[in-house]
Amino acid sequence: MLLLTDPIDEYAFPWLGEYKGKRFEPADRAEVSPAEIPADEKEKFAALLAAFKEKIPEVSDVRLSPRLTESAACLVAEAHGPSAHLERVLRQLGQQVGDNKRVLELNPNNPAVEAVRQLHSHHPADPRVEGYARLLYEQAVIAEGSKVGDPSAFAKRVNELIARDARA
Repeated sequence: MLLLTDPIDEYAFPWLGEYKGKRFEPADRAEVSPAEIPADEKEKFAALLAAFKEKIPEVSDVRLSPRLTESAACLVAEAHGPSAHLERVLRQLGQQVGDNKRVLELNPNNPAVEAVRQLHSHHPADPRVEGYARLLYEQAVIAEGSKVGDPSAFAKRVNELIARDARA
C-alpha cells in the first residue's frame, strides 16, 4: 500500500498504471474489488442497508465492505467520481465542485454496526436507528478528512450517546 499525500498525486498517479506487474488501485474508490461478502451476511444486513440508504440522502449507496477491519464505516468515491481529496484541492483552487455523493461502506464485523443491525431488526421504527445511521455516516465523513455538514447536530448526537451510556 502506498500513502500519497501530495496534491499533485491525485492528477499524476492514474497515469502511472502499474509497477512490476501490479496495478495501482485507489483504496477510496468504489471500483476496488475487495473479497466478496458471503451471501448470508448480505441477506442478514439487507434491511439495515436499505434503511440507511433511505435515512442518509447524502450517499449514493450503502453497502457492506470486507476492506474494513477495525473501522465501522468509510466513504468511497463512485468508480469514476472525484475523491474527497480532489474535491478539497479543487475548492482550494477556487473551482466549482458539484454535489458528488459517495458510497457509505459498513463493516459487518464491527460491534457498533452489528448492534445497530440488531436494534433495527427488533425495532425498525426506533428513532435511534436514524441517529446511529447519521453518526456512522458523520464518522466516515470525519475519517475521510472532510467536514461534517451540521457540527452542532453531530455534537448533540454524540452527547446524547455519552449521557445515555453514562446512566446505564
